[in-house]
Amino acid sequence: MVESVLASDVLVEFGGSCPDFYQRFGLQNKEAVISNWDLKNDELESKANAPPPKSFRLPSEVMKFSVYMIEKYGEDYKAMAKDPKNYYQDTPAVIRRKINRFKNTPCQWNGYLRTKGLIEGEPKPDEYHIDINEITN
Repeated sequence: MVESVLASDVLVEFGGSCPDFYQRFGLQNKEAVISNWDLKNDELESKANAPPPKSFRLPSEVMKFSVYMIEKYGEDYKAMAKDPKNYYQDTPAVIRRKINRFKNTPCQWNGYLRTKGLIEGEPKPDEYHIDINEITN
C-alpha cells in the first residue's frame, strides 16, 4: 500500500496518465506495485522467522580435554575423573556433560570424527581440524 500511495502522489504532482506512469517504471498496473510489495514483505517475514544459524563453539581447552579423555578412556567416566589431567577435579557427571556438549557441537565433533577417519568427503568450511597426536601426548 505504501508504494502505491507514493506512486499516485508522484503521478498527481508531475501529471500524466496512470498507464503511462506504471509502464515507465516497468509495471503493468497498480496491482503490480502492490504485489511486488507483498512479495518483498513475505520474503522479509520468512527471513525473520527462520531460526538463526548455530554458531556455538566450545573453548579449545574444553575441546582438547574432551578429545583426550575420549581417546584414553572411551566411555569410562569414573576413570576420567581420576586422570591427572582432570585439573579441575570434575566429577564423572560433569565430565559426561562436557563430552556430550562436545559431541553436540557439530563443527568440532565432525572435525574429530573426520580426523579419526569415520567421516568421508570434504570438510565443511566451519569444521575444525583436530590434531589427535598433539592432544594425546
